[in-house]
Amino acid sequence: MFKYYHYLISKLLKSLRYFYRKQKLKTRDINNIKRFLKKNKPLKTEFELIRLGSAGDGGYLIPNDLKHIKYCYSPGVSNNSDFELDLYKQYNINSFLCDFSVDSPPVECEGIQFLKKNLSSYSDDVNTTLSDWVLSNKQDYDMILQMDIESSEYDVLIETDTSLIKQFRILIIEFHQFNLLFDRFGFRVIDSVFNKLSKDFFIVHIHPNTLANGVRFKDLEIPSAIEYTFLRKDRIKSTTFNNTFPHKFDHNKDYKLPKCFFEN
Repeated sequence: MFKYYHYLISKLLKSLRYFYRKQKLKTRDINNIKRFLKKNKPLKTEFELIRLGSAGDGGYLIPNDLKHIKYCYSPGVSNNSDFELDLYKQYNINSFLCDFSVDSPPVECEGIQFLKKNLSSYSDDVNTTLSDWVLSNKQDYDMILQMDIESSEYDVLIETDTSLIKQFRILIIEFHQFNLLFDRFGFRVIDSVFNKLSKDFFIVHIHPNTLANGVRFKDLEIPSAIEYTFLRKDRIKSTTFNNTFPHKFDHNKDYKLPKCFFEN
C-alpha cells in the first residue's frame, strides 16, 4: 500500500512539475509575442493613405507615394484584379501577375501581363522565384509588390535576397496563419521575416482579413490572416505612432484591428 501511495505522489509531483514548466513556457512565449508586436507597430508618415481596388477583397490601402513608379508585381490572382486595374488607369503603372491555379487574369488590360506559375522559393515548370520572375520582366528601383499567396509568402520572403526586396518602394502583403505566433516554431519564422523587412521598411498600415478568425490568449488577439502595408524607409522623412484604427478607408469597420497591435 505504501508503494502504491508513493507511486501516486511521484506521478502527481511529476505532473505538477510539467504544468509549472508549461506555464513558464507560455509566459515567456507571450512576452516574446508582445515584444514582436511592439517593435512592429504601424507608423504614420507624411504620406496619406489612399485606397485602390474594390471596396472589399481586392482593395488595399497604400501610401500616396506613387510618383515615378512604373511596375507592380502581383502574385496570387484569384478572380479579382481591381487593384491592378486602378494602378494602370489612374497612375499608368503596369502590373505583372502570376498564379498557376488560373489560366488567365479575370480582366483583359494592356497594362497587365500574366504568367501561369506560382510564386515560390524555387523555380521549375510550375513555380518561379521572385528574382527569376522579376529578371525575366521589366524592372526598376521603385516598384510595388502586392502579394497574397496563401502562406507561401514566408518561403518567398526568406528566399529572396534583400537587394531585390529593396527594389520595391511599397509592399502590400497578406500574411496567413499569423496566429502561429503562438507556436514556438511559427513565431521564429514570422519574427525572422519581419526582422528582415524592418531593416529597410516601415509598417504604415495593418488590416485584419475580415474572413479570417482570430485566436485569443489572455490580453492578446491574433488574426489568422492579416494585411500589412510597408513603405521603404528612404522615402520617409518623419514618423509618428499610429493608433487610429480602423482607417476611414478600411473595409468592414466592424472587424477592427486588435488593440494589442497598436496600443503602447
